[in-house]
Amino acid sequence: MRSKTLKKATKLFKAGKYSKVLLLLESQVFRYRQSFDFFYLLGISCLRSSDYGGGYSYLQRAINIKPDDINTLAGLAVVHLKRRESSESLSRWFEILDIDPNNKMAKKGLDALKKNSNPEDLTEYIESEKFLSLLPDKALNLRIYRNTLFFILGTAVIITSAYFLYEIFLNNEIKRPEIAAVTLDHFGTVSEKNTNTVYK
Repeated sequence: MRSKTLKKATKLFKAGKYSKVLLLLESQVFRYRQSFDFFYLLGISCLRSSDYGGGYSYLQRAINIKPDDINTLAGLAVVHLKRRESSESLSRWFEILDIDPNNKMAKKGLDALKKNSNPEDLTEYIESEKFLSLLPDKALNLRIYRNTLFFILGTAVIITSAYFLYEIFLNNEIKRPEIAAVTLDHFGTVSEKNTNTVYK
């Protein structure tokens, strides 16, 4: 079972508050020295804070604990690419494809290496915003999730309201069954026809 600290760190991570993740976790390395989640959260948070040295160290520890984790391998591939270690980055992307042949991150990483094979292009790519798209587990787009939630709730309210309106107006039983109809005579007087009249 995950500790409260890791749950809090995960929540901060998903919100994109990477500096707070680092502040919360970095002082507790000894306590979580066998925790994959701990080192993974630290590693990716470092990468997203442009600390590639720290990110590499934490992700190396994470991959030692869980060797086949795809996101950790992708993080390490990104670090190698940042260091212009193209062959090492290539090797990590292929490791991912061995585990998941259809992995989009790996295909994107290999495509980036192919398109930026010469040093000048690689430098330009690494310094661009496109490079950050290779990083795994982006922060959740909370605005999209909030809008989706509002849409679902709004739809539920409309459907529920429509159901009750149907029950009230279209499927409503006559409250006084003895009254079959209300008519208006030619003098404008309202009269009721009683259906319960007994004829002898």
